[in-house]
This record gives sequence, C-alpha cells and structure tokens, in this order.
Amino acid sequence: MVIGVFVIGLLLLVAGIMYLMLIGIFTLGWYRNKESSVVGRQLVQMAKPEGSSVSVVIAVRNEEEFIEDLMNDLLLQDYQENLMEIIVVDDHSTDGTVKIINDFIVRKGTARIILLKNKDYKGSGKKDAISLGVAHSKGEIVLTTDADCRVGPGWISSLISHFRDEHKMMVFGPVMYFKGKKISEHFQVLEFAGLMASGAGAALAGLPFMCSGANLAYRKEAFSKVNGFEGNEKYLSGDDVFLLHKMKKAFGRKTVHFCKDKNALVTTYPAEGLWKFISQRIRWASKSKGYKDITAVWTSIIVFSFNLLLMLSLVAGLINPGLFVWSAWFFLLKILTDLPLMFGFTGFTGQRKLMFWYLPFQAVYPFYVVVAGMASLFGRRKW
Repeated sequence: MVIGVFVIGLLLLVAGIMYLMLIGIFTLGWYRNKESSVVGRQLVQMAKPEGSSVSVVIAVRNEEEFIEDLMNDLLLQDYQENLMEIIVVDDHSTDGTVKIINDFIVRKGTARIILLKNKDYKGSGKKDAISLGVAHSKGEIVLTTDADCRVGPGWISSLISHFRDEHKMMVFGPVMYFKGKKISEHFQVLEFAGLMASGAGAALAGLPFMCSGANLAYRKEAFSKVNGFEGNEKYLSGDDVFLLHKMKKAFGRKTVHFCKDKNALVTTYPAEGLWKFISQRIRWASKSKGYKDITAVWTSIIVFSFNLLLMLSLVAGLINPGLFVWSAWFFLLKILTDLPLMFGFTGFTGQRKLMFWYLPFQAVYPFYVVVAGMASLFGRRKW
C-alpha cells in the first residue's frame, strides 16, 4: 500500500512538473507579446494601401438561424470592397439555409457573395466544402470562419495586416463564446477560453500547435503547396489544426502567427446543452490520434496524463486517505499554474467576470478531460 502511494505520488510529481513547465511557456508567450488593439489598428491602416486580395470561405450545413447575421458582418468590413469576395459553400443543407443566402444576395444587390454547392461529398464533410471554396477563390489570402460566428468591422483588416511580412503563411485570431446563463454554459466558456489561451500563448512563444478555423487566414499559394487537407480526410474535424501542422512543417514554425488584436476577435455560441457540448469536444479530441506535430503530441500527453493522475489519486484516496494529501497539493499546483494565463486571456476578451467560476471549473476539469479523451477513441463521423 505504501509503495502504491509512493508510485502514484512520484508519477504526479513528474507529470505536475511537466505541466507547470508547459503552461509556463504558454503563459510567458502570452504576456511577452504586448501588441494591443491600438497597435493592431495602426498596422491595419498601413496594410490597406498594399491591397492584398481576400477570399472569405464559409462552409455551411443547416445554418439558417445564423448565416444572415454573419453575411451582414462581412459586408460591413472596413477592408476595400474591390479586394474581397465572400464564398459560401453549402454542404448538403436540408433546411432553409440556401434560400436565405440567395434572398440575401438579391436583397443586397451584391456580387461579392458567391454561393457554391458541395455536390461531391467524399466523407470528410467540412474539409470538402472548404477545399471547394478555396479552389474557386481568387484572393491571395483565404480567411475562414463559421456560419454561427460574429465578426467586427476590423476583422479582415486585422488579420491581413500581418501578411505584410512575406514570410507569414498562416495567421489565426482569438475566438470566444458569447456568455451564457446556465452553469454548463459558464463551464463551456471557461474551457474554451483555456483552449484558445493555450493555442495563442504557444504561438506567441514560437511553438504554434493549435488554432480555430473560426478565425483563420492563410496564403492560398501555401494551402496549395501543402496539398490542403490531403492525408487527414479520415478525421472528422481538423480543418484548422492539421493544416497548421502542415504549414509549420513545410515553412517553419515562425511562419505561423497569432493575431493578438481585439479587432480580430470572433464570437460564437456555446453548444446547446451538456450532451451536445460533450459530443462536440469528443469530436474535437478524436483528431488527436492523427497528430504528428511534436508540440501537439507532447501537449496532449502531458495534459491528459496530469489530469488522469489527479483523478486516479482522488479515487485511490477512498482506499488510502494519504493520497488525498497528494491530490490536494497537485490540485493547488494546477490552479496556480493555470491562473495567470486564464486571467490574461479573459481580460483580453472582456470576460474577466467569468473567473468567478474558475475554482468550480478546476474541480470538474480533470474528470471532463479524462472522459472526453477516452471517449474520443470512438468519435463520431458527422459534422
């Protein structure tokens, strides 16, 4: 029994140190980059005269509730109208999405919105739709977001400004959830903020490994050179992360950049209900089986292992109360390790009040990570 306690304690110690180092790197990356929205806006104004042509590609399936709001947002962008196009790719919608898009185009009298239909469904869903949109795009830079997102007027300009550096191949921006009213929605908002903060901090530390396709931009030429999503078709999600890994491998880690600019913020909605949330996260986690990027692999291993050991130590503590002491110390380590990064990111997104839920969130998080991670081995083939 004593040996068992010692072994679990030793494993917790090793995993805890690795976790502290990992999140510490992300935190340093976040805080060392002082770029503000003011600086970002100055870059925007400098970038405008250079005139990079832009194609916004949106894959949609049954998005009749949201798509019109997003199209309105895109028509209100402060980027030059003659240099941007909006390509909406319908991926087998069965609701009124297509009619809403067509009616919107006619009502606005705009030629900037192009509707395509993904007729050749190959099984990879969203990747097929985005690939079709990119193939038909005319812009030098491709931007992607999701139909249920909202973007501000400076979204395009903020992301495009970073392509003034000819070595930048991919730029991703911050994404946050609208604040919900239910406890489960508060959990989602904080959990998602943690994901985005980790991805942003890692990129700002020079170790990009994760991003969101809801706020992503890349050179069309670079997309073609890495053969788009080829090789990752069997994974349901990953139109963002796998592409980042391919860009990083082909062009180098310094060619992928995070846009730390409030003008670039994209806002979306949390999943409706606990089951849809868990299902969504399982789907996202299922792609980790295909990771080959060393930073992504080690991050997944460290985070999962540390949370698994925390959970096991709590369960084992029912048999040997001595393990509760180990658990308490390492839970405290996790709380203190995560706090600076979460505090910084929620301040950036204007969600600082949600930190009220930080401690309850930390108590539940290890169990959530382990359950979602294990269940991801049997992820669904549906988007």
